[in-house]
Amino acid sequence: MTAEYALPKSGGDVFYASEANAGVELIQAEAGENLTAFDAVFIKETDGKVYTSDTSIDANKFFDGIVLATTTSGNTATVQMGGTVPGMSGLTANEVYYVSTGGDFTTTRSQLMVGKAISTTALKIIKRPNDWFAEWQMIGTIPTYSKPIPITTSISEIFLSAFHLGSPTYTLYKQTGGTDSTIIDSFDSIDTNLTGADVNANGDLCTISSSINVVHVYRGFSTEIINSFAVAGGNNQGLCFDSDNNCIHCDPTTNLIYKQVGMSETLGSSIAAPATEISGVGIDSAGNLATCDAVSNKIYIHSGFSTTITTSFAGPSTNPVGVAFDADDNLISVDNDSDKIYIHSGSTSTITTSFATAEASPSCVGFDGAGIIDGESSGSVYLRGDLTSVGTLTNNAWNTVTNIDVGTYDFLRLAPSTNRQRSVKLKWRP
Repeated sequence: MTAEYALPKSGGDVFYASEANAGVELIQAEAGENLTAFDAVFIKETDGKVYTSDTSIDANKFFDGIVLATTTSGNTATVQMGGTVPGMSGLTANEVYYVSTGGDFTTTRSQLMVGKAISTTALKIIKRPNDWFAEWQMIGTIPTYSKPIPITTSISEIFLSAFHLGSPTYTLYKQTGGTDSTIIDSFDSIDTNLTGADVNANGDLCTISSSINVVHVYRGFSTEIINSFAVAGGNNQGLCFDSDNNCIHCDPTTNLIYKQVGMSETLGSSIAAPATEISGVGIDSAGNLATCDAVSNKIYIHSGFSTTITTSFAGPSTNPVGVAFDADDNLISVDNDSDKIYIHSGSTSTITTSFATAEASPSCVGFDGAGIIDGESSGSVYLRGDLTSVGTLTNNAWNTVTNIDVGTYDFLRLAPSTNRQRSVKLKWRP
């Protein structure tokens, strides 16, 4: 005779009631408060008791199952944690339900999914791992500000887990992924005669110089160099990266635009520049190249990475030396004569705003996903953005945050106070 819970069963074996209950994932535990039949509930880790799920209370934003009968505090509650729950009422067939407040269900999406109604009286439990709604991590040195952290939902809580030296504090900032002119950070790159600065697909700043045929890769926006590689050409100008992380740059001496294979010395392909003094390259989210020519004062929009020009127009001043695209694919250009950065409307000559560069004689422009990067021939690079502090985060704890609305703020940045050599992980939920 096969014992209770032992598998496989054979003819004549006893099928225990406990095994049938386990098949629908029933569990019994003490009620930590009064519970109403068919409420959404969770089992609290600290005492093992059953409590009502509630998205309006931070400590109750969990869902483990549905309590099957009204139970007073201190008595044994039966909770169904999977399968189909019959005997309910007021459901709409084929609707998906989520936890609301006080154990109630709602069809309005929340971070805690309950399941799908298969009839007006029965619901199939479908749990999603919504407690850890999303996460981001950065390994190694965290610079003054972290790489931009994209968010796709409004946030109510963030969990910070960090390995660090000392006891630093961590300030969390929200940032619109736009083209604000405020300088939030700067440093002197290794490249004098700097002619190109942009971030790669990993969010790491890269620079190039007209005097050496090398691309330098930094950790985030910091002075720490983590990689470098030789590239084709000699008088290199401009720098950008496509969605496959291929490095693109140009050379007015050879009059060519080069595409390296990834972040490597291997040259993948090259195309002829549209004019004789190409000075900058950028690429939009669709993979269409933009180039500028300082002598002819023209900006060119290409079809993909090709010599086909879909449109061209005069630069906003007289000497465009760099181009890039923002998060909404609006062209950004920088001019060496006017010492200004210009934000265009899409890939057109229409200028929506402009502002002065950090120094005279700028040499390049880029975009790090959330803010503009502008570089000077001296080697200095500047990061811009509209940071607003959300508050200070405590390590190894849920931190309540407010006013992070994805409709207004599309990125976060984390700023450690001191002792920056560490690894950091963030997890958050709506």
